[in-house]
Amino acid sequence: MKEYIGGHKKINKELTEEEVIDILINSDKKHFPLKCFSNVLYAPMRINDDLIDYKGFYVAKMVFREDLGFNDKKKPGDFDVIIIPFSESNIYFDRTAASEVKVVRPTRKKPTKNANSLGVNQLLGLIEDGFPFVSLIHITMPEALKEHEMQTLKFANRVLDMDNPKNNIGLLDDTRDVLFDWLGMYSSAKQMQRLLKFDIPKYAGLYCTELSFFDDGSYVLSDIYGEYNHFNHGYFNPKVKPETINNIKQHFKENPSSYQTLLIPPINY
Repeated sequence: MKEYIGGHKKINKELTEEEVIDILINSDKKHFPLKCFSNVLYAPMRINDDLIDYKGFYVAKMVFREDLGFNDKKKPGDFDVIIIPFSESNIYFDRTAASEVKVVRPTRKKPTKNANSLGVNQLLGLIEDGFPFVSLIHITMPEALKEHEMQTLKFANRVLDMDNPKNNIGLLDDTRDVLFDWLGMYSSAKQMQRLLKFDIPKYAGLYCTELSFFDDGSYVLSDIYGEYNHFNHGYFNPKVKPETINNIKQHFKENPSSYQTLLIPPINY
């Protein structure tokens, strides 16, 4: 029987953009909530001591522009995800994050397939709208490769011993072949490369990741690492507008049922 990285084979699955957003919001709530938005949610906690008191986040999706008090016809027409941090004693409307989500569907015949819209104009619109934090997220949902199209990797059957190098003698002689479906990771990197060709302000967060499903019913969000890491994190939008913050506060008070509550799990030392 063929062995795959992760233990299971990827399968094809069609999801709408809203269904993808639901997964991004609700994945790994018990360990690392809102992982794909972490570049504009958790990064500020390293520079402001009071932010370590965050208890969780209020999250709304697909909020129409006019519902948030914007009467113009600019992009984006709706806000894919709005996230408001809160603590035991405060709701941080002035640290709200707004994110644009795009889905990419590369195929075996067209692995370089692009998103229908890169979302750059919508991201720039979020900046001009005056949200405190903004990000653009590209989710790659690849077609599953056939076995002969996958990459074969060598996996050692023993764990590398960092403390006693002598135990590693013959490690590479005891290996097994494992199949790697590379299309999702390739496409995610390609999307980041495309985004970096635009003059996107450094304070806007960029996040490209693969969303793949397996034959056991599980799924994974696989990030790209390495040379793209320092492009991920965003920080405070210098064009933040007090009226936008007030609109967010008003919308939250008038539409509490539109917001899902996600708690940050306690850290176990």
